[in-house]
Amino acid sequence: MNRSETITKEKLQLILNDMAKQLKRTAGRHASAEIVLVGGASVLANYSFRESTMDIDAFGRIPSVLKDIALGIGDKYNLENGWFNSDFMRTKSYSPKLLEYSKYYRTFANVLEVRTINSEYLIAMKLKSNRDYKSDQSDIVGILLSHEEKKDSITLERIDKAVNVLYDGWKNMPESAEDYIRSMLEKKDYKNEFQRIRLEEQENAKSLKTFEKQYPDALNGENIKDVLAMLKKKKQS
Repeated sequence: MNRSETITKEKLQLILNDMAKQLKRTAGRHASAEIVLVGGASVLANYSFRESTMDIDAFGRIPSVLKDIALGIGDKYNLENGWFNSDFMRTKSYSPKLLEYSKYYRTFANVLEVRTINSEYLIAMKLKSNRDYKSDQSDIVGILLSHEEKKDSITLERIDKAVNVLYDGWKNMPESAEDYIRSMLEKKDYKNEFQRIRLEEQENAKSLKTFEKQYPDALNGENIKDVLAMLKKKKQS
């Protein structure tokens, strides 16, 4: 089966509700699970600027039966293999403090409690992962813009606190992270920056996809930034 459907905000609600209903049918009405959405799913749940995500990154109290249910859900919605996963916990942006600073989102079918990460803590996570071929940077700007429009501006002090709570300070963040967020907060040109960065991310992703077709298995977590820099330089020459 060619699984290629993305998960929109509306579909996210349907999927979570389906998972909860099947959990109740399979394990009984006293079944219980708690998941914390991170990454794109957390952005979708809390904000409107992000159109979709390819998967749901989550961690928490996830019974094995819920993982089994996810397989069938993937078939129903034509999602990619591994669309529901906890792989995030093996990445550098994971912190055990995330559960403590997550926020209640919604309970589905009285058995599945869903929590999310938002505002400055989500920005801190995106700064930590710092991938310019994903949606990390556009998500940061989109979050800043959303809060600005709600008259709830996210300040450097709030972000600084989140970085300290989750990662024990800027010393453990990517080298350019603090300068990047300072510059973004000073400019406050969020609308224009969002469009510019999103386009750049899409172009970067397209370049890497073309490269991967030409050189299968050549990309890895260690060389992806270098490869992208090489491709950009080649494109400009």
